[in-house]
Amino acid sequence: MSTVWFIITIIVMLAGILGSLLPIIPGTILMGLAVFWYGWVDGFVHLPWGWAFVLILLSLTAGTADIWLPLMGAKTGGASPKSIAWGIIGSVLGFIGGSFIPILGSLIGALVGYLGGIYLAEYQRLQDSKQSFKAVVGGMAGWGLATVLQFGTSVLIFIIFLIVVF
Repeated sequence: MSTVWFIITIIVMLAGILGSLLPIIPGTILMGLAVFWYGWVDGFVHLPWGWAFVLILLSLTAGTADIWLPLMGAKTGGASPKSIAWGIIGSVLGFIGGSFIPILGSLIGALVGYLGGIYLAEYQRLQDSKQSFKAVVGGMAGWGLATVLQFGTSVLIFIIFLIVVF
């Protein structure tokens, strides 16, 4: 394996770790792609198939956490399935609407749309602002937990990759 390819892989992985904190870059997915690419280019000599599979599976699980953890958080906060669906619709609309604002507009729009959708649907259902806000807090907690999970998993993938390759 060429040292140049290894260095490129490390740079991509470091960008993945950074991307796990910045919502603009799909960090953990980038980590999984770097692992697969390194294994492929190396012929899976220094990074055996089994380890590559485990690391890619970790990256896919963590990479999708910002989909399933906010949903679980909202449900834990008391949101109904219908309210969660409205949160998803709000997130998509917010993402599209926010895309006209450079850099973080889509993220902010998606977050505001998600939380607003849940709040409005829960308020319509329960006519209780406290309970609606509780569902929103659950959704926000899930979103925050997803970020922590993605960062931690990205660092773990990087460490395991280095240990296995060396």
